Amino acid sequence: MTTCGKLNKLFLTMFNTLMIMVGFVKLSVGAAAHSDSRLHLLGETKVSFQGVPVSVGEIVLMVSGAVILVTAVLGFYGAFKENRAVLIACSAVLGPLSAVDFVSVILASIHNQQIEWNLIGFVLFACPGFLMVCCLVCSVVLAQLIKRARWEATVRFSA
Repeated sequence: MTTCGKLNKLFLTMFNTLMIMVGFVKLSVGAAAHSDSRLHLLGETKVSFQGVPVSVGEIVLMVSGAVILVTAVLGFYGAFKENRAVLIACSAVLGPLSAVDFVSVILASIHNQQIEWNLIGFVLFACPGFLMVCCLVCSVVLAQLIKRARWEATVRFSA
């Protein structure tokens, strides 16, 4: 693999390690806020679900943390083992997540007078979009480098 491919693999491995930690922290904070009613991290907005008060922000925080955690583990595995199929699957998940992230941040900044500041902080904390886009681009580049290296190895051995 070329120097660019090695640097890309190193970047993806380090980035996905960071995102595993971010996903775990988000999942843990959401679970702690959900289990302890004294923690009002995401505001007082409560919705009743079958008679039990539930904060929607805590649920969103837990779900987004779990999605980031699973995606980061897949990305880490794909980058570390140079598995092209896993990198493509990781990119397919990160694309829509990045789009939703950018739209939510833009909508929160446009409607900031109508939205509580607590919610804007939550959206910015829950959506690490710039890092997702960097990982998406790097995983696509690494998948192409792996494909090219395997093709060159096949041509070299067949000749």
